[in-house]
Amino acid sequence: MPEGVSLEFIGAQLDRLLEGQRETNGRLDKIDGRLNNLDADMAEVQVSLAATRADLGIVKADVAAIKADVETVREVQQNQGARLNVIEGRLALIEKHTGLVKA
Repeated sequence: MPEGVSLEFIGAQLDRLLEGQRETNGRLDKIDGRLNNLDADMAEVQVSLAATRADLGIVKADVAAIKADVETVREVQQNQGARLNVIEGRLALIEKHTGLVKA
């Protein structure tokens, strides 16, 4: 032991070091708790994100189906319009030949 250093001084310094270590351990425990909470929150966000992605997949499928249905309706309307034009043309010819309308 160096001269002029008492055991009481060394003991006091050791007590200070131990108290500092206890404070540090307490702070680290709080940080660990916060990290655990963040991990739990992150897991919840990941589950929500997965659910949202699944919902978007369903919506995309629905949109694709709706687009296909709209295209089908459009084609049917075009075909029906063409058929109506032919029918109206024939009706006009019949009316003309039967004298129902003046030519």
